Amino acid sequence: MATLFEKFKSKALNPKTQIDMGEFSKNTIPLKVTLEQLANCEKELGFQLPELLKQCYTEIGNGNF
Repeated sequence: MATLFEKFKSKALNPKTQIDMGEFSKNTIPLKVTLEQLANCEKELGFQLPELLKQCYTEIGNGNF
């Protein structure tokens, strides 16, 4: 059985199932972040992000989904 993340990733990367935000969306997902970028972000924020969010940013893309 597919995990929640696998289902989310499948929908996010499929142009037919990506959420359309009208004029605010280019129907593309921004680039993935590197582990270094993620570590720098967490350092700047002063706390760690949830694991699922980190997995989304590093394996799917940086938001817009």
